[in-house]
Parts: sequence; structure tokens; C-alpha cells
Amino acid sequence: MGKIRRTFSIDFKMKAIEMYLHKRMGSKLIGRELGVTYSIVDRWIKNCKKEGIFDLQEKPGKLNSRWDWL
Repeated sequence: MGKIRRTFSIDFKMKAIEMYLHKRMGSKLIGRELGVTYSIVDRWIKNCKKEGIFDLQEKPGKLNSRWDWL
């Protein structure tokens, strides 16, 4: 059996980033509260800092976006 790929909406990712920026929560606590691993939260934060909010948007095409496999 293959792994089931979870995808997250832009709103969900933004909620995690807002918790990090405005509530000054750590990625482990954010992950625990949202039910995701802290490494995913870290990746979202890193990508948002690097590319801005537009990097969180899903991109068209087949698995070419770093968010498609989350």
C-alpha cells in the first residue's frame, strides 16, 4: 500500500504562519495544535520568509509544486 498524501489549504498554512508570527509560538507547539508535524510547519515558515505569501499558493500542473506532496 502506498502512502496517502495529505494536502493543506492556503488558509490552513496561513493559520500556522500567523500563529508563529503573531502569537510567537514555536513550530512544535503549532504542529501539535494543528495536528501536523513540526517539520511541515518549519517548511511553510521558511518558504513564506523566502518567497513571500505567494509561495503558499498551489501551482497548476502535476506534482511540480513543493506543496503538492504535503
